[in-house]
Amino acid sequence: LSETLASRLSEATEALKNWSDSASLTGLEFGENITEQVNQLTDQIRSVSQPLANARKEAADAIGNQVNELYDSLTQLTGPSGDRELAMNISGRITELTDLIDETVTVSTRGGARK
Repeated sequence: LSETLASRLSEATEALKNWSDSASLTGLEFGENITEQVNQLTDQIRSVSQPLANARKEAADAIGNQVNELYDSLTQLTGPSGDRELAMNISGRITELTDLIDETVTVSTRGGARK
């Protein structure tokens, strides 16, 4: 599981970083500072990859799924249907994902079960 999760996290962070780099290069600005939030999320995932690898499968799957959904939304945002409402939704998703990662890492390092 830890190799699979590490691989998924690596792919996810690479996809998020590529999106962020593309958005920066094209000068996209969404008012929610999403590019900066994506960069911070990418750094956070990279910094906690080992504790996440030790997380319960359910938590790891939830994080992986949310990262994939976030990437899909970011792709939409940079497409023709991107708008301020979608940007706000994405900003909220990044916050939720950041909180989930923090909670998962805290529980994993304590060895407890997630409620």
